[in-house]
Amino acid sequence: MVDDQLVRKLAGLTQLYRDKRLDLFHEALLEYMRRPGKRIRPLLFLQAAELFQPAESAHLLNELVSVATGLELLHAFVLIHDDLIDSSDFRRDLPSLHRSLEDRSKGGQPARTGSNLTIVFGDLLFALAQKCIIDTRIPVRATLLSKLLDYVFDTGYGEIADILLGEGCISQVSAREIKWMYQCKTARYTFECPLVLAGIIGGLTETELRQLAAVAQPAGLAFQIQNDLKEFVRGVQGGLSDDLVEGKKTLLLCTAYDRLGPEDRMQLRNLLGQKSRTASDLRQMQRLIVKSEAVAEQEAVVEQLFQQTCLAIESPMLRPEIQTGLHNLLQTIRRLIQTS
Repeated sequence: MVDDQLVRKLAGLTQLYRDKRLDLFHEALLEYMRRPGKRIRPLLFLQAAELFQPAESAHLLNELVSVATGLELLHAFVLIHDDLIDSSDFRRDLPSLHRSLEDRSKGGQPARTGSNLTIVFGDLLFALAQKCIIDTRIPVRATLLSKLLDYVFDTGYGEIADILLGEGCISQVSAREIKWMYQCKTARYTFECPLVLAGIIGGLTETELRQLAAVAQPAGLAFQIQNDLKEFVRGVQGGLSDDLVEGKKTLLLCTAYDRLGPEDRMQLRNLLGQKSRTASDLRQMQRLIVKSEAVAEQEAVVEQLFQQTCLAIESPMLRPEIQTGLHNLLQTIRRLIQTS
């Protein structure tokens, strides 16, 4: 349902602003949005909405799907700009949007046309995400939009922190700073936002909404750490990790640095400090991280965070039926993440 509405919303936009000069670029955007993804945010929102307001969920299905589509559009907006900032070549095993647009802009167009269009297309998706909410018949739609924008501020400042941490020396970056960045940049809009928006529609009290946020926080952090681990393992098995190529200060890298001995620590610091790193340099960084056994430590942290999530779900501030539903939802999401 969300995939169908994504295509309809974008098709409507491209038809409204039809221009021969834009046809190739619109095709790239539509292809990008059609790519299969986990759709974690829409899934969380729709299942939570049914849990919190089962009697109304069928009646409001089209409206709820519209909000869920808005969450996926917001996610696409974040990814598109993030890939451009990181100069990432791929997204979901295919060229990132700015690379697709750059390919289509060759032949007389200025070199930055593709990147410039990417910025604007991302902004348009952000505007469309908001319209998906405000154009519904949901009575609390203005409250939903205001809360959504709160999470957008979090995400933006998380991105700023990611950029600044990336420029700093690993010896001066703390795990606390990285966790704060993870929470703002990814965790809140991925887990907390869908649950809280569904809770607002379902008429949950402020106390219940705060507890939903407490449930989402450790789960969101675990999600990001697990993503880092999968990215690293994928790099070790099949080449090079994008995180290492970009010199990102991940919690895995910070943990590895802290666990290594003085000589290895100095080597890792020197490799990260280089303006450009060869494939050999990147493989040596991989070996140092493996040597530190930071992967096993971070895997244990993920399990601890999911246990914290389960404890937060069992709070007396949440009704028993909500507790049961959230436990089931958490298991669904964990399976989805692990099999992707």
